[in-house]
Amino acid sequence: MLAMGGIDGRKQPAEMVLSETGICLAFMLILYGAMRFGNEMIRDDNPFEFDGLTISQSIAIFMVVAGAIVLVVCRRMKPWAGVVKVVQAKGRK
Repeated sequence: MLAMGGIDGRKQPAEMVLSETGICLAFMLILYGAMRFGNEMIRDDNPFEFDGLTISQSIAIFMVVAGAIVLVVCRRMKPWAGVVKVVQAKGRK
């Protein structure tokens, strides 16, 4: 139902949020990083390398932070801001 419209063809609220530029990437980074961090807590075969964390846990934290940054930037960004100006300028010729 996420990729399809409702009965009348209009977008559903979840589809509208995920169709914004970069939002799906941000959620993927945040959720995958959180899942990876949780999985690495269960494993006990990796040596601790940095501040009591494994390398994979450090990478997972970086992914969550990067996803949060992408989410904030994409929510503040106007959709297709530069493209609209170029298309409007070409249409005036």
